[in-house]
Amino acid sequence: MKIPLFSYIDDAIALKHELRFEIEEAQHALDSFFEQSFEHKDCFVNYTSRVKADDSLKEKIIRQNLLHMVSAEGLFAHISDLIGSRIECRFISDEEKIYRELFKLFPKKRSDGFYQCDRDPRIELRLDEPQPKSQKNGYRSYRIDGHFLGERVLNFELQIKSIVNVFWNEIDHKILYKNYNYVLTEKFVHDIMDSIMGDLVIIDRQMEMLYDQLRTLDSPQQFQARDQLKIMIGRLVQDAYLLPLREQYGVSFDFRLAIDLITDFLFARVEYESREQYATEFLRIMNDAFSGQRVLELFGEKIVFDPPVHYHDPMTQDFGKRLETVANEDILWNLLVHILLDLNTHMKPRYLYRTFVDYLYFRVIDSVREAFREEGISIEEQEALIDAMTSGYLEHATAYRLLPQDFTAAGTASLKRNVAVTLRTESVEDPEAVLSHFRRFYPLRRKKMTTEEEREEAPKESENSAEAGSEKDLNQKE
Repeated sequence: MKIPLFSYIDDAIALKHELRFEIEEAQHALDSFFEQSFEHKDCFVNYTSRVKADDSLKEKIIRQNLLHMVSAEGLFAHISDLIGSRIECRFISDEEKIYRELFKLFPKKRSDGFYQCDRDPRIELRLDEPQPKSQKNGYRSYRIDGHFLGERVLNFELQIKSIVNVFWNEIDHKILYKNYNYVLTEKFVHDIMDSIMGDLVIIDRQMEMLYDQLRTLDSPQQFQARDQLKIMIGRLVQDAYLLPLREQYGVSFDFRLAIDLITDFLFARVEYESREQYATEFLRIMNDAFSGQRVLELFGEKIVFDPPVHYHDPMTQDFGKRLETVANEDILWNLLVHILLDLNTHMKPRYLYRTFVDYLYFRVIDSVREAFREEGISIEEQEALIDAMTSGYLEHATAYRLLPQDFTAAGTASLKRNVAVTLRTESVEDPEAVLSHFRRFYPLRRKKMTTEEEREEAPKESENSAEAGSEKDLNQKE
C-alpha cells in the first residue's frame, strides 16, 4: 500500500481536471485583458500564459510537502501560480514602466493589499508588495500575485520580464532551479551563471542604445541599419537552429541563401506594418529563436495545416498547395518553413504560411511587371499575359525542384532579365510565342532525364547568346 501522499496527489490532479473549464475561462479572460491593455504600448513585445501542468503540480506538492499544510480541496487556494501570466517587454528598464502602468489599470485598493480593475472586476492584483522581489537565485524580478474571481477564486501570478530576462529565466530554470543532482562543482556553476547574467545585462543596455539610435535615424540610415540587422538575424538563425541540428543529427546544410530569403520576408513584413520597428522585430525574433527551438523536435516532420490554409485567390492557392507539397518532399524547404513558423510564434501557422506564399508570389509577379514597364509595355493591357507568365513559371519551378534562391533579390533579378529578353525577341501581340520563348528560361531541375527526347528538350547554352546568358543566370545555382 502506498503512503497517503500519492492519494493526495491523485485527488489534487482529479480536482484540477474537474475545474478545467473554470481554469480555461480564467486564462482566456486574463489573456484578453493583458494583451488588449498593453498591445499598443511601445515597450510591449509579447504576452504568454500557461496553466500549471500535472507533472509540475506533482513536483510542487512533493517539494513543498503540501500534504501536511492544506487539504486537496483547498490546494488551489494555496498555490499562487495555478495560472502563470507573463508580460514581455524589450529591455530591463521597460519592466518598471509596465509595472507602473498596472497601477493605472488597477486604481482601487482594498484593505488586503489587492487592487481592483474597473474594466474587468473579476481580475485583482496585489500591488502593495515591494517590487521587484528577490528570488532564490539572488536576482530580482517582478512577480505579482493575482486573483480571478469566477465561480471560485483562482490564483494567478503575473510576471514582467524583458527579453534578456526571459532568456535568462529559461536557462536558470532548466539548469539550476529544478536540478537537485549533487554536484561538487555547484558553486562553480553558479559563478558561471552569474557571469552569463552580467553579460546579458550588458547586451540589454547595448540593444537599448541601438534601439534608441534607430528611432532617430533618417531614411538612408534606417536602410543601412536594416541591412545590418538582417545580417545579425542571419547569424542568429545559424546559431539557434543550424548548429544545434548539426550537433544533434550530424547533418549540415548550405542554408545561406535560404537564410537570405527568411530575413527578406521578415523585414518585408516589418516595412509593411511599420518601417521604424526594425529593432523591435529583431528583439522579438531573438526571443522566439532562443525560447522555442521547436525545429529540433520537428526536423523532418511533415507540415500539415489544420484547418487548411485559406488563400486569397486561385493563383496563390495553386502555388501555395504546390509549395506545401515541395516542403513535405524537400528537406531544405521543410527546414525553412519550420524555422519561419518557430520565429513567428505570435502568429497562427496557417496565416503566417499564407503570408509567406503571398510574399513569394508577389516577388515573382512584381519582377515580371517591372520587366514589362522597363520595356515600355503597358502592364494594364497585358495583365493576362503577365499572369500566365507568372503562374507558368511557378508551376514549372515547383515541378522541377524549386529553390529558395529563386526568390531572393538575385533570383528575381535574373527572372526579370529573362522576361526582358523574351519581350525584346517576341511581340506581345502573339502571347503564345512569348510564352513559348519564355519557357526556354525555366530552370529544368529534373532528378533524372530518362529519354533522349527529354535531353533534347533541355535548353542549349551559348556563350555568344544574350538569351543563353540570361538562361545561365537562372540555372547556375543548381
